[in-house]
Formats: sequence, structure tokens, C-alpha cells
Amino acid sequence: MHQPIIGRPVPDEVWESVRAEFALPSQEQVRHRLAELMEDPAPVMRQLVRVIGEGTYCPGFQFFPDGQLHPAVVSLFRHAMELKIPHNYFTAWMITPSADLGGARPVDSLPQVPQLHNALDRFAAQRREPGEPTRLKRWKSPEQYRWPTAASITSPHMVTATRPPRPLSRQPSPKARS
Repeated sequence: MHQPIIGRPVPDEVWESVRAEFALPSQEQVRHRLAELMEDPAPVMRQLVRVIGEGTYCPGFQFFPDGQLHPAVVSLFRHAMELKIPHNYFTAWMITPSADLGGARPVDSLPQVPQLHNALDRFAAQRREPGEPTRLKRWKSPEQYRWPTAASITSPHMVTATRPPRPLSRQPSPKARS
């Protein structure tokens, strides 16, 4: 399977592969299952990776067997949304072998969160136009992440993986002040 290219159609074989290996339940099936597991599934539903086509589906690789979301996938998906990577391309990227991960698939490399963020940055950079600046950020250590506990996953104030804070504004350069 070749690395997906953002902006080009994702081959049907990708979706069949997700369905065969991880399951690809509909969003309504997931909502129903989560409602059985927790009082209010809405906070979890807002964080789901979705595949949108002839319906809306939720790739099974994002769930633990007990129905909770995998924190590494949540972290990567949030980062993908910041990078403006559409859901479908994120899903395809997750199951495609990556040269940035030594030929491993991101879904098989979930313990390596910093490397996955770097690989996701490089995947997002593929769509930039020639001459457009690269906006890659280095993810250095797991200490940059706060992992959710089982109790916090169902909370509307879920603790999620975060990046170090950015400055709110830039100070003008000395040249600009003169």
C-alpha cells in the first residue's frame, strides 16, 4: 500500500483494509455502544476519528477493547486537525507503512508518540506548494503529553495530550521599534 497523498482520492483498498483489520463501525453504532458504556458519550464522540464517504464511520484502531479512546490516537488526531489533515487522509496515513517510521505503520507504532507526531508533520508537509515555508515542529519527549485516565475520558473536561504553550504574541523586533 502506498503512502496516501493529500488531495488525491484514497483507494477503496484502504477502507477495506481498515474494515478487515480493525472494523469500521458507523458513527451511530459507535454512539450506541458508547451510550451503553457511559452516561454521556458526547465528549468522546467529539474526539472520534471519522471516515466520511457514503456514510460516517469510525475506524476501530482508535478504541481499546473496553470502548475507551486510545490516548496516542487522540493526540495524533488533534495534531492532524491542527495541520488541517482531513479525517480520511489521517485514517489512511495511520494504516500505511511509513518511511519515517522505518517502514512500520503508525497504528503499529503507537508507543512512539513523539516520532509519530514528527512523521505526521512530514506527511502534512507533502501538500505544500513549492516555495511555501515548511512549518514542521519537533516533538521531543513524552513529557510533553498528559495522558488521560479512564475516569477523565468520560469527563467533559478530558485531559488530553498537549503541546508546550506558545507565546500569545510576538514582541516587535528592535528594528521595528526604531
